[in-house]
Amino acid sequence: MARTNKKLSAKALKSACNRHAIVLQWCWNYEKMQGSGWGYAMVPVVKELYDDTAEQCRELERHSQFFNTNPFASALEFGACVALEEAYETEMSDSLKSALMGPLAAIGDTIASVLLRPPLWIMAASLANEGNWFSLVLVMLPTLITFVAKWPLFNYGYKKGAEIINDVSGSGTIANLQVAASILGM
Repeated sequence: MARTNKKLSAKALKSACNRHAIVLQWCWNYEKMQGSGWGYAMVPVVKELYDDTAEQCRELERHSQFFNTNPFASALEFGACVALEEAYETEMSDSLKSALMGPLAAIGDTIASVLLRPPLWIMAASLANEGNWFSLVLVMLPTLITFVAKWPLFNYGYKKGAEIINDVSGSGTIANLQVAASILGM
């Protein structure tokens, strides 16, 4: 393997995070779902970690496999996988990616589609009925919130690495967020 054995630069991390936040679903398809977007987001990471072009291609092909979860919650998982890739823990990265797809889909869908959208859209409908222009802001606010949340989620996932499994499984910050979301949902 042609590993560079160096830490990722801030530029590569920022580029990978931005690519994930913006293009994850641009190439969405029924075969790989978000896998192509995930692979594209990993390009800056793989280019810094491997010198050999053939090795880079193999790694990007590995990252472009099937992936599907909530787009905003996946930033947490993406950050953790980038940290594992930086440590050349490729098998652990693939396992983490597979293991967290379902739980993060449930968490992200609950937050985005149950806790944020309905209350804000109900308020927006009431304001729109009165002819208030602020209703447009309330309709767009949930999308803006989930979009902006991708960067802090990526950074949190990157700092935690494989430890993110503990958070999602019920013994950390994400577990507390799940309990709060359940309470608010009721």
